[in-house]
Amino acid sequence: MTTTIMNTISTNTILTNIRITSADITNADSPLRTRALIGGSTTLLVALLCFLALAIVCVTTAILASRIGRRPQPAGAHSGSRAQGPWRARVDDILRRYHDGSLDRDAAFTALAKVARDYASHVSGTPMTSHTLADIGNAPRNPGNRHGLDLFRQTIAALYPPEFADTQADAAAREASVDQAGEWVLRLVQRWRR
Repeated sequence: MTTTIMNTISTNTILTNIRITSADITNADSPLRTRALIGGSTTLLVALLCFLALAIVCVTTAILASRIGRRPQPAGAHSGSRAQGPWRARVDDILRRYHDGSLDRDAAFTALAKVARDYASHVSGTPMTSHTLADIGNAPRNPGNRHGLDLFRQTIAALYPPEFADTQADAAAREASVDQAGEWVLRLVQRWRR
């Protein structure tokens, strides 16, 4: 019986202590509540700062990673002149052969169209040696190739009449010169931005 009384007293003491502790916690003036609120706020603040620092690191990494491997675009008309050299040499060779009589007018236009097609194939990475104007017009465009494909289409459209049309019936075909066609091809080579 003494044990039962002792257990009852211990249980009452524990319940009283629990009631006092819970009353102290819910009491706004209690030091326990103030410590609990500060401890919870500090943990929340530290977690928030950690997440913010992690977000900054992720954004910075993403920005830096997007710039890796990106080549700067040529800035001036002559910035890619070394890469244009072989194409310019091909056009100059066609013009030289036309003027010395080893190429006739039709062969010169055909050769110049081939240079334009070879250049467009080289720069775009897509074979364009047999593309018609409709094929060029329907080629998928994006901000990187739109300007070049439009120039290529204009060049081929300008070369078609002199290359294929009857010069007796077509004034545009009759009036176009081989030198002028050479300039069209060189303009394509100079202005196609990679």
